[in-house]
Amino acid sequence: MDDELRDRITEAAETNALLNAVKHDSEAQVGAIMGPLMGENPEFREYGDEIPGVIAPVVERVNGMDAEERRERLAELAPDKLEELESEDEGEDHPLPDLPNADEYDTVRMRVAPNPNGPWHIGHARMAAVVGTYKERYDG
Repeated sequence: MDDELRDRITEAAETNALLNAVKHDSEAQVGAIMGPLMGENPEFREYGDEIPGVIAPVVERVNGMDAEERRERLAELAPDKLEELESEDEGEDHPLPDLPNADEYDTVRMRVAPNPNGPWHIGHARMAAVVGTYKERYDG
């Protein structure tokens, strides 16, 4: 592996390590960095055996930073990825739509219809999750 390729790997690894650490609010790991690194840079694949040794010091350096330093460094290297990460955080709090006319009633009661298939099984988990979500939202 020549020096130019080693520098490109180091640079890409730092970006991916910072992104991983900021996204998960924890320390980055070499194994977690390898997948995105190889996926975004197919030319690195033939050096797959050597890459962990090259990126390990980068990951250690990133893990030595505090959360604010990681975020600042990621903003320097890849502001677009930081924006993308922050837009993911601004996701909708309520994934289900509001119930129509729910505000017209004093209480909202949620119930589950009888099931002709017998006892509940794993396939009913989605229904229970939806009912539970509405129950929490409307205190019903």
